[in-house]
Amino acid sequence: MSVLKNISFQLDMINQGIENIGTLVQDDTGANILKISLRKGDKPYDLTDAIDVNAQIKDEFIFLTTVPCDIEDAANGIISFVLPDVTIDEKMTCTGEIQVEIDSARLTSSMFEYEVREELANYAYPSNYKHIYPIVIFYLGDTPPPNPEEVDVWIDTSKEIL
Repeated sequence: MSVLKNISFQLDMINQGIENIGTLVQDDTGANILKISLRKGDKPYDLTDAIDVNAQIKDEFIFLTTVPCDIEDAANGIISFVLPDVTIDEKMTCTGEIQVEIDSARLTSSMFEYEVREELANYAYPSNYKHIYPIVIFYLGDTPPPNPEEVDVWIDTSKEIL
């Protein structure tokens, strides 16, 4: 069985706001399970008569996906779903909400948001430059640029200094 991240939090179905659930890591695919307790003020939001429960997720610019939610405990309003890959495949800020359909009505929860940071490997430098770094850093008194496309220019400049 794989190791999963269970991220638990509450969302209100009446009072609107934004719940920040933290920072996730780019390309940790299939590993982030959101477990949400839906509330109506200080009480659980009963999902016993729910026809459909979905999560809507977007990034800063576009709508990304609709995700069907599993109802884990209808009477206590507890749902869960695994974040789809498209919602963590690059560095971004995502916002989501839960939509519940009961009878002929649809009700939307308060929002949740999270950051997706780049994995550290995205900051890796070509291995053939490792031996140069300590010397260059000593002379430049600075660290290499975080953008891999700028590393070659930085090293060429550093060689001129040496």
